[in-house]
Amino acid sequence: GPVVVTNCTFDGNGADGFSPETSVVGDLEIDGGHANGNLDDGYDLRVVGTVTVTGATASGNADNGFAVDNQETVLFEDCIANDNQLGSGFSISWQDPNPLDRVSISDCTANSNGLSGGGNGIIVKYVEGLVTVIGTTTNGNSRTGVRVDATSGVVFVRNAVSSFGLEEGFKIDADVGPVTVKDCLADDNGLEGLRVNGESVDVESLTLTRNTFVNNDGAGVALFDLGGAGPFKARCNDIAGNTHGMYLDSSVTVDARQVWWSDPAGPSGQGPGAGDTVYAEPGGTILFDPWLLGTFATAGWGCPISEVNFETGTLDEWDHVVP
Repeated sequence: GPVVVTNCTFDGNGADGFSPETSVVGDLEIDGGHANGNLDDGYDLRVVGTVTVTGATASGNADNGFAVDNQETVLFEDCIANDNQLGSGFSISWQDPNPLDRVSISDCTANSNGLSGGGNGIIVKYVEGLVTVIGTTTNGNSRTGVRVDATSGVVFVRNAVSSFGLEEGFKIDADVGPVTVKDCLADDNGLEGLRVNGESVDVESLTLTRNTFVNNDGAGVALFDLGGAGPFKARCNDIAGNTHGMYLDSSVTVDARQVWWSDPAGPSGQGPGAGDTVYAEPGGTILFDPWLLGTFATAGWGCPISEVNFETGTLDEWDHVVP
């Protein structure tokens, strides 16, 4: 390689649209083009090397839009995968026995996938390095909008919208972390707005900031299997109109101050108000006082915009949040 495919059309085939599978040893680059309406996957990419896809579309296929089975780096930018029937818009996993090195998905759309058989908007599995999901839209999928599963490195989700799905807006099953979710929206999903689980090792660091988790049928934020020294920070978010506000099952402290809970008197549950509930299992603590009297965008608390440190996966903005 590299093998370069530019502005090609793979539509209406009886199996996959474009499927190099293991015939490519080296890098694969796809620039533009589309694979729509095929009877299996739009793009089925099983290669040994870096996969880079820019500006391509895979919609209306019988299974997945983009299916990638790789062991190195996968990069998607400005791609579309809508209305794939049985699978996911983007399904990215590893080529056994090696986990993926890194996955980046930016400015992509994956709406209304899996409505005939159960699929996610974006699912990323088995990554040992950095996972970034930035600027994506994943609405109306039959399962989760954005799912990151079985990863051991840094997970960073920013400026992503995931709404009107039948399950979670965002679901992150990770080991260790850090996990950062920033400037995202999840509303009107059938389960949680955001669910974070430890995969086999507890998540040891978590940062949620400037997110909006509203009107979800489960919890706005559900946190499972957190452990270690942390920190675990969930400041400057809107958590409102959900069946529950924030749930914690772990014996750690989560800093969820400066959050709008939908009521000026604060959260309900273990809180004093009538807003969304907060509940921590015995041994765990959710700090919620002081809370915001309105949404973070209007309450005047000065939630700053900052970039993540990709070396640590953390945000160093918290000393400047509270005036």
